[in-house]
Amino acid sequence: MKPVKLKMPSERLSDGILFGLENTYAVLSLKERIQKTKATGIYRK
Repeated sequence: MKPVKLKMPSERLSDGILFGLENTYAVLSLKERIQKTKATGIYRK
């Protein structure tokens, strides 16, 4: 991986922001799913 430069073109910056938001949303939805399954008692290994 190349070191990330602070001065990035706006396109790359927006891509990074969108990528971060998608990752955050994925993690949040995963946590919600785990909590729901635990609450309903269907949580399996």
